Amino acid sequence: MRDDDIQETMYPDDDDDDDPDQSETEDDCIWVNLAPEIANPIDTAIQSRIEQHRREAAQFNATSVIRALHPTYMALKNRTKNWTGPDADKSFVNCRCLPSDLTHRMVDLIDIMSQYRQNLAFCGCTHDAVRLLQQGYLPGSPLRPQTAFSMRLLIFHNELWKQCHVGAMPFTLALTAWLEPRSERLFAKNTLHARDLRKPFSAAVDIFCQLGDTTDNVIMDALSLNEQQRLAYNACPACFGPEPPNSDQYPDETQNRLIVCLDGNFQHRHHSKASREETIWTPRIFIKQSEVDQMAVDIRMAELREKPPAQADKCTDSHKTADDKRNESTWKGKFSNAVQRRLEARTEMAELIDKPNPYSRSGHNYTRGFFARQWKNQRKFHLEHTAEENERLRLIQLYKDEAILELLRKRLAGPEVFLAAEDQLEDLLNNIARSTEELKKESEELHRTSSSCEGAQRDEEQRLLLLLWGAKSDLFTHAVNLHTERQPVVHARTIGARLGTKLKEKIFKAIQARRPAICRSIVAFNKCYNKYVSKFPTQSLADFDGDLTYKVFASLHLDNKFWNNGFYFHSKAPWAVDPDVRAGISAMLILDRIQEEFQLIAQELTRAVGWAITHHTHLVSFQEYIKGRYDLLGQNLPSDEEERRVPLDHIDNMDLGGDSQRHKMKLILHELVDRTAEHENQMENWSNDVVWLWDRCQLAPNKPNITAWLQVLSAIRRNRENANRAYMDDDVEEAILKDDAGEEANDEWINEQDLTDLQVNVDDN
Repeated sequence: MRDDDIQETMYPDDDDDDDPDQSETEDDCIWVNLAPEIANPIDTAIQSRIEQHRREAAQFNATSVIRALHPTYMALKNRTKNWTGPDADKSFVNCRCLPSDLTHRMVDLIDIMSQYRQNLAFCGCTHDAVRLLQQGYLPGSPLRPQTAFSMRLLIFHNELWKQCHVGAMPFTLALTAWLEPRSERLFAKNTLHARDLRKPFSAAVDIFCQLGDTTDNVIMDALSLNEQQRLAYNACPACFGPEPPNSDQYPDETQNRLIVCLDGNFQHRHHSKASREETIWTPRIFIKQSEVDQMAVDIRMAELREKPPAQADKCTDSHKTADDKRNESTWKGKFSNAVQRRLEARTEMAELIDKPNPYSRSGHNYTRGFFARQWKNQRKFHLEHTAEENERLRLIQLYKDEAILELLRKRLAGPEVFLAAEDQLEDLLNNIARSTEELKKESEELHRTSSSCEGAQRDEEQRLLLLLWGAKSDLFTHAVNLHTERQPVVHARTIGARLGTKLKEKIFKAIQARRPAICRSIVAFNKCYNKYVSKFPTQSLADFDGDLTYKVFASLHLDNKFWNNGFYFHSKAPWAVDPDVRAGISAMLILDRIQEEFQLIAQELTRAVGWAITHHTHLVSFQEYIKGRYDLLGQNLPSDEEERRVPLDHIDNMDLGGDSQRHKMKLILHELVDRTAEHENQMENWSNDVVWLWDRCQLAPNKPNITAWLQVLSAIRRNRENANRAYMDDDVEEAILKDDAGEEANDEWINEQDLTDLQVNVDDN
């Protein structure tokens, strides 16, 4: 091809491009706006009905597959020792169908160490999912599964999810990257790339979780547990265990107290908005949505009764913070932290008690009783002066408007007034006159409606103090917002919460966006502060010298004394003006709160220990009950004799896939044996902390009750079959790592002499 050919155009020239008649025709063309097509209501109703039928069919298939799988799951769980024993890889298919009746289908089998595509046989007498489970796999779909995951893999994922909450997508991606070099690649249909395993894996995980929950429900129904026992079993034995025998020895403030924290988790609202009306499966320990809606209505009605509509609490709607990380500290860790904090508060209290009390007529030092009286006076003052808060805010706005009016008047006295036009000057005079009249009315109204004390003390000091209080209130609002923005970063540094780079950048960008407004409020506060101190130099309103800076402001914690300075309480009482008195009140309240913590820990410990003992006794006795009935049914007694000696009970009414009466007992008995072993291991793990804490935080009359715990543990240890199993010396690793995460008590700062007064003294509270 020649160079000239390359430069030649591929299309012939249009001779009519320069035709003026055609140009005018194109200009006269009118664009046609097509109206959006309006959906036919009948078509919408039909599509909605099809989608509803799809959901109902999916729910029916999921329910039927769980009902078919559960009896086999319970039997194989015991037979294979939860797929950890020597028979875990064995096939338990017991089909007797003829080879001609079998159908074959390719299924992708994925294990923790391999993955491969295999041609499996299926029959009409056994559900496809049950046949896969008999070979150690769970299906990725209820009907005609093409993917199956091994029970070992699902058990591993379940434990991993409970400890670190790994998602399905990253887990399946990591699993594919792990398995492909060790086995074959599972290609997607008509492609060369690997299959996306997220959806079938999520379905298999759902089936696995429902099988576990169904087993839990069967065992709880078999044991005939009430609602409180179910909550203790599933949620928290320290909260829902049996009531301590000595609960009447505790004060009313901590007796039988249950602290419930409701997290306004924003994902709940987002999920409800993004939902496709899928059928919601609610676990037993969750509150039903109908009950939540009814409680929301009751709360709203209570708000409207107590507050006007403008002040109704909107915290639930505006809450946007999700903190799903549960506090997993043990009792010993809580106790150790409380003891350490108590020693710090006691040290601060001892230093204050050594100081002379300037408010004592006899010249004595500070006492804890003096701090308690000051705290009582402070609470009384707040209760009596809460109604005046709005009037103070109105006074602050009045003083600000007066300052603005004064600036307008200074403009009239300045030279720039001669440069203003006549209409501008007239507008300025009218604004001054109108503002003066409004401020006069507002001032007269405040003088009429304010309290006598407030009206008598509206002098210069009160004016400057109110302006300073308003500036500081604005600063505190900025401080709360700033700490809220920084909280995820703080959690990432302290408790190890995961925080991505993009989220960090957004947080730091938001913090920088707040800085100009914060700096303006700091300038306003410094101006009000300097005016007040210049006119009243004997007063001090801050814990630092000089002006407030952004660096100092950002470093202040929300519980810093700066935010609770007594001058802003509009009182001259010791609790309001003396920093030592305020520090003493704080230390006294901390000591009281720590004492309450000791009492709560003592009651939680008693409840947990009581639950562990009673639940173990219940498990052992119920096993004996089932064994007796099982043996009687195996004696081939006459029907009349069998009905008389083995009457039907609640276990016989359970639905376990149509199993016989004796087979039901066998399944439940095997599961009870495993649950008893798990419970005994849990008690063994608790033992050291229970004995250590019982001697330190229990009341003297309740200390002998630890004997029942020790007796149960002794019986458990005697009955263990593998008492001489090999073990690892954990003390060696702990000595090297030196990492107790707050769970091990430090004997250097917890001494027995100091712990003698940890007994709950009702008279001191």
